[in-house]
Amino acid sequence: MISTHHTALKVYGANTEGVLNAAVGFDESTLQPTYELRVGVPGASAGINIAQRLGLNPEVIQAARARLGSQTQEVSKFLDRLHAELRELGAERQGLHRREQEVEREKNRLAAEGCANSVPRSASSKRSWSWCCAISSFVLARR
Repeated sequence: MISTHHTALKVYGANTEGVLNAAVGFDESTLQPTYELRVGVPGASAGINIAQRLGLNPEVIQAARARLGSQTQEVSKFLDRLHAELRELGAERQGLHRREQEVEREKNRLAAEGCANSVPRSASSKRSWSWCCAISSFVLARR
């Protein structure tokens, strides 16, 4: 296991069989770790951005960015965009999961309501209806 901010090692990890990149989550707005581990994705180095947010002399920030090679800067921008998209997708996935749960609850409510509101009048229909409701209840309970 290697922990690094070196772009060459991130590229090596992405291109070498048997080597796997990973990133730990960090919220730049709060300057706090998120305690997420993203396996398969190299991490973005936010050190210069954080230093700038904390008020480090702008000349020092500019000099630090100037020392980065253009390839490193491009990879860093790419990783920043990638991590932003991953965060958006994660939030979207959570929203979809919540929506699926809501739909399932509503489906169950409507199925239960359908049995309760459709009581037949004839004796033979009542027997069929009872079996239908019993099966529906069993199926709903098994989910």
